[in-house]
Amino acid sequence: MIRAPRRQNLVAAGISGGINPTTTKAAAAVLAFEQHFSPAELGKLWHLSPHFIRQRFKDEPGVIRIDRPEEMHKRGYLTIRIPVSVAQRVHQQLRAA
Repeated sequence: MIRAPRRQNLVAAGISGGINPTTTKAAAAVLAFEQHFSPAELGKLWHLSPHFIRQRFKDEPGVIRIDRPEEMHKRGYLTIRIPVSVAQRVHQQLRAA
């Protein structure tokens, strides 16, 4: 099996042309409709484990956190979604390290 280089995978996923997040309402509306990745999806693109992606992005600004607290006899869940612009920013930080 021949695998495409990682950079091509990121370009194909739209990570190379992300939007820089700002605090304006107009920018927030645009960010709401940009593509978001689950840790499993981003891990597959970057050839990393979903566990590493969760740990790396858990406190990253701009990541969507959906908390479903524990209820009687049901454990709580935390779902995260990673916008393309945040993934691009972290990818640049990892490349610079």
